[in-house]
Amino acid sequence: MEVLVDTVKLLSGLLEQESETVPQSFRDAVAAHTYMLFSLLFSSETAAAGDLNKKESTEKQSLRESCVAGLVCLTESMANNRPTLWQRGVPDEAVILLPCRVAYILLERATGVVARKSLCGDEALRMIALTVDSAESALASIAAALMDLMHSHEHMAVLTAELCIMVQEQPSNRLAIDLLRESGRLEGADIKASGIKHVAPFLSELAKLRPRLVLSHLSHLLPHMAREPYHMRSALVAAAAHILEYLGKHSQQAETTNPSSNQDAEDVAKSAPLDVAKSQDALLDLLTERVYDVSSFTRSATLKAWIGLVQNGTLPKSRIVPVTRMAMDRLQDKTVMVRKQSMQVSIVE
Repeated sequence: MEVLVDTVKLLSGLLEQESETVPQSFRDAVAAHTYMLFSLLFSSETAAAGDLNKKESTEKQSLRESCVAGLVCLTESMANNRPTLWQRGVPDEAVILLPCRVAYILLERATGVVARKSLCGDEALRMIALTVDSAESALASIAAALMDLMHSHEHMAVLTAELCIMVQEQPSNRLAIDLLRESGRLEGADIKASGIKHVAPFLSELAKLRPRLVLSHLSHLLPHMAREPYHMRSALVAAAAHILEYLGKHSQQAETTNPSSNQDAEDVAKSAPLDVAKSQDALLDLLTERVYDVSSFTRSATLKAWIGLVQNGTLPKSRIVPVTRMAMDRLQDKTVMVRKQSMQVSIVE
């Protein structure tokens, strides 16, 4: 195993030194070693996934870390040297997706901080991010796999949001956009599946990390407001709160920014197309409407959003009186949880 990993690192180093397209024999060697590393790690992790109660040995952990390190090195080398490794710069998807397939298995069991570290979760995310950046043709396949993982595993929503931030194709993050669109398309049989509650947190987590990106594609998600499961509506309410916090800070910075320096001028230019007032009004109206949602969970989530806006000082002054009246009205709600949140809104204000 150590010999295999060392050979992979050697191939990666040789590829870094090449300035012209490498011969077919070298590509075959890279593909063969990638497949051998994949097969070794895939069989080992598949067996471990079938026996969750068995304590891992130090040898097994060492094997995983070594193989993952080799795959990360190879993935990074393939990503950085795409023009010289592949003919006409078109990557072989059968090869570049092998590290991603291993990453999916590792992330399935990375349910907590300890598990994420022992299962090399950060390295797994890096392998997927590198592949997304280097092979646009593989994006649809990766997005579909991530959606499937989010459906099946509750913890994957947070990891997927982090992955979207690791992708370097900013500000046009195609992976995040594709995942948002796929989330918006969940309907019919899909929307009734139990996995919908696992996908929903992805929206609020991504809005926390990239509020402007979610705001730009919010139209894909709004149809969920008219659909039955409350999980998506609650997640969209939380996402709206994160976006409103961002817009509030954006307004404050715009008022205090001194565009004397080139950097400040560049930031102002980038933010100029954003209609803050219009976006704020639309999102605040959405939160006002959701206070009367049919689900008590969504009503509670909406009131939590109002509490957050008041606490962080991003609630417009023109909305203070209407929000106070709304909170007082919700004190008559039939659900204890909602009444408690309404009372807290009134106290905070």
